[in-house]
Amino acid sequence: MYECVFREMVDGGPLHTKLICSILSGFEPVDAEHLLIAPIVFTAPNQNPDAYAGTTIVDGRVTILINQSKCNNITPIEVFETLQHELIHADIHRRLLRDYNWNEELGSISEAFLKMVELEYGTQATLSQHEFMLDYYLDIMAESLIAANNNIGSKEDFLGLLLNGFEEEVLDCKGLTLEDVAVLYGNYISFINQPGNLNSIFSGCN
Repeated sequence: MYECVFREMVDGGPLHTKLICSILSGFEPVDAEHLLIAPIVFTAPNQNPDAYAGTTIVDGRVTILINQSKCNNITPIEVFETLQHELIHADIHRRLLRDYNWNEELGSISEAFLKMVELEYGTQATLSQHEFMLDYYLDIMAESLIAANNNIGSKEDFLGLLLNGFEEEVLDCKGLTLEDVAVLYGNYISFINQPGNLNSIFSGCN
């Protein structure tokens, strides 16, 4: 399913939104030398077994890791949102590697990220990649998701999907609770299950 959705996200496919185009252009050509997508089972201590995916740097390459144990518990439109989410992380990692010449001798990825946002956004900037994502990308992610869904729906319809999986402390910084997100996710499920509300391209990747 991931392969099907990602294929439609690249090379001008129907899921090749402005956001996806912008991020992938930084990795051109899209191949294992620049951006690697690899399926694994999340068992390492620093990996959340309940996460669908995660992004890291392996041997100097930005790598999106897909949690194989969760592949059967996700729909194609959720795959798109997962990949979109991870591509934003990937773009941050790319910038750390290329624009700031990060390597392991310079500290952790988290430390490098904090230095990057301080330089680019000031000392009061966000403290984590997920806070950064909600501060600067949430509206753009919503627009991208709506475009991928053939312009069906609104930000409010997809907010639950976009926010699902964010840590409680990150949501708290934005004045949200896990209960709030559960309600929003229920609204998303109700919307997407209505006839005609899902782009057929997602049905084709089942």
